[in-house]
Amino acid sequence: MMLKLKAGVKSRFSLWLKQRLPAAKYQLLHRGNIFIFPSRFGCAYLLLVLLVFLLGTNYQNNVIILMSYLMGSLFITVMLQSFFNLCGLAISCNGQCSGYAGQGVTMPLTVHSKIPRYDLTLSFAGQQAVHVSVIRAEKVSVNLPFYSKKRGLIAPGRITIKSEYSLGLFRCWTHLDFDCLCTLYPQAKLPPGPLLHFLKQGDSAENTGKTCAGAEDFFELKTYVLGESVNRVAWKQFARGQGKYTKHYQQQQGSVLWLSLADMPDGDVETQLRYLCYLLLHYHHEDYRYGMELAGQVFQVDSGDFQLKSCLRALAAYPGPSAGGA
Repeated sequence: MMLKLKAGVKSRFSLWLKQRLPAAKYQLLHRGNIFIFPSRFGCAYLLLVLLVFLLGTNYQNNVIILMSYLMGSLFITVMLQSFFNLCGLAISCNGQCSGYAGQGVTMPLTVHSKIPRYDLTLSFAGQQAVHVSVIRAEKVSVNLPFYSKKRGLIAPGRITIKSEYSLGLFRCWTHLDFDCLCTLYPQAKLPPGPLLHFLKQGDSAENTGKTCAGAEDFFELKTYVLGESVNRVAWKQFARGQGKYTKHYQQQQGSVLWLSLADMPDGDVETQLRYLCYLLLHYHHEDYRYGMELAGQVFQVDSGDFQLKSCLRALAAYPGPSAGGA
């Protein structure tokens, strides 16, 4: 019963936050999205002010009453100071980050401020917090950590920004939604047996899939795409100022690497995806050309960073029981 009640309250609060603080890549803090409440120390301080006031009125001592007024004025001053420490602060986020499950990733944030800000703490819910003591420059970059054991396209949720400046009497905070999305690839795991088991039939395994200048028939030049291997760049044309192109060939020396989830060793889907991730990283670092087939998607034989990222994103988005949801 209590669990259902807590879940219902949490759901209603999330719905209220979604309406009150909608998602945006750029957020400006103002009185409509800042919450402030006395901290435990602030509540104890307020109780002390009340006791001093009662003591002064009971004994009709003006000095004690004046002291309670001064303490109350300090309480109100700190409240305003705490609020304006966050008010006017702007935060922007590109909303994208990528990494491997179980290793943690960082979401880049940019904090904009025209005046100094003090004692800020930023974090995703339930994640490691980042503390910023002072923000003096107009722009400060903050890398916010996020950790998950699950792979997939994961929405880490709202970012909490809070501060107890100054004196710790008040806790001032906000929960902002930047529509963040983390792409977490499977953890790489070495598959059992020789890696050559995953090659197509062809020539000697030593030369399989490798590029070799002069060993292929030149086919055409194509405009360079970011992420393609620099080994295929047409440097002569680039030096002449004709633009940046890459060389394409009709044949590769030996067989090509062709990876498929169905060819992975027996095991559950998540383990097979980890095997496939290891092979992609291995062949990428060895500068092989490879292709991949996964869930009806076919990635043509290529090499370079763009090919690797495309294949890894497909692994992260592959449906399965252990994939994280957005």
